[in-house]
Amino acid sequence: MASSVSINPQSLMSLLEQRLGHDLAHADGLCPTILRMLELWQPDPTDLVIFHSDLEDRLLQSCYTVLGKKMRYRTQYGTIHQVRIEHLTELADWCLALLLPLLPPDDSFYPVLKAFAFEGGSYAALLTLCLRYENYLGQADHSFIRTMLAQRCDTEEIPACIRPEAFSS
Repeated sequence: MASSVSINPQSLMSLLEQRLGHDLAHADGLCPTILRMLELWQPDPTDLVIFHSDLEDRLLQSCYTVLGKKMRYRTQYGTIHQVRIEHLTELADWCLALLLPLLPPDDSFYPVLKAFAFEGGSYAALLTLCLRYENYLGQADHSFIRTMLAQRCDTEEIPACIRPEAFSS
């Protein structure tokens, strides 16, 4: 059974454009491919790290196909940027941040998310713990995670579509 969530394609495109630039984000059917991967993923806590790696591999493959082995591109303003593996790791995590907070809380996901957040440094896992697993966390842990998210949003270029306030309804 697929995740049965609907990811906003404009949000995904915004993530891709922020990290890869407009031309690269629109090249090679990248956005539809990643969108399909996210929406068809079967939530499985034993598979989360593998799924993140699959997203990263797909991003790398697309960038390599378009850019070649130097992985460089020229922005619309004429500056040259090089896509690095750490950019793709972060971008794969950002993609997960569009998906994971939409999934219902699950007992089997809690320890996996906690490990992914605190051992792996995953923004998506921190965001999901804060938004969906408040009942699993004590007040102190929930407050600590909210503080960590706020600090990351202040110090990193976290796109608006995956900040905690974007999920408030």
